[in-house]
Amino acid sequence: MTNNNTIKHVVVVEDEDDLRETVAFQLEMRGLQVRSARDASEALKLLEERMPDVVLTDLKMPGMDGLGLLDAVRKNKGPSPAVILMTGMTEFELADGYNRGLDAIITKPFEGTVLEDAVIHCMLPIPERWSESNSNSQAPRARLTLNFPQSLNQLISENRFRIGRGGLALRMSKDFHLRTQTELDLSFRFESGTPNRLSLSGIVRWLRSSKSDPSTRLCGIEFTSLNSEMSELVQKLSQESGTSAFIPIL
Repeated sequence: MTNNNTIKHVVVVEDEDDLRETVAFQLEMRGLQVRSARDASEALKLLEERMPDVVLTDLKMPGMDGLGLLDAVRKNKGPSPAVILMTGMTEFELADGYNRGLDAIITKPFEGTVLEDAVIHCMLPIPERWSESNSNSQAPRARLTLNFPQSLNQLISENRFRIGRGGLALRMSKDFHLRTQTELDLSFRFESGTPNRLSLSGIVRWLRSSKSDPSTRLCGIEFTSLNSEMSELVQKLSQESGTSAFIPIL
């Protein structure tokens, strides 16, 4: 007999009955245990009964919306479980969602197995997500090396660089013509302090204008692959800060 405690489990929160049942069925076909809720209130009761590995929630629902549910989960449960947001709203502010602690944002309508793949990916401990191969991605790719006269600690104190649980926010020159969903191989070189160099691979999740410095813009990058030094640094800084932000904002 299978021990249900060893099966990865997800709570699906969706007020549309047909969509909720379809999503639950698709996840069950991938071998996951699924419990469903029609709204945030039902979902919070399910979380009190048993903590899932992932909460998959719609954004727009009667009563508390998906972001309100996210805030309640992060306030009461910390960085676990992973929370994925489903939304069809094009005006949704991605930077705010990641800063509040979303692990992933999936846009409706869903294509192929994007939704199920995201859920399974987010069930991994965050350091294991960084070791997964992303070689099959079709996103545009860029290679950048950024040189700073300051140390990493100085950049953080000057609010030019901030690290979250799963990504970083960076103030960078407008001369770098990046787009959202661009994949990056990114190297940082610091002329002072330690570490003096860091490397990572990531994907641009959001871009914002900088009100304080019009010559720069703000960039939010999700980590997809980190070397060991960067991985240890990210875990250390996020634990010390106690942040729930997946990708912080500046």
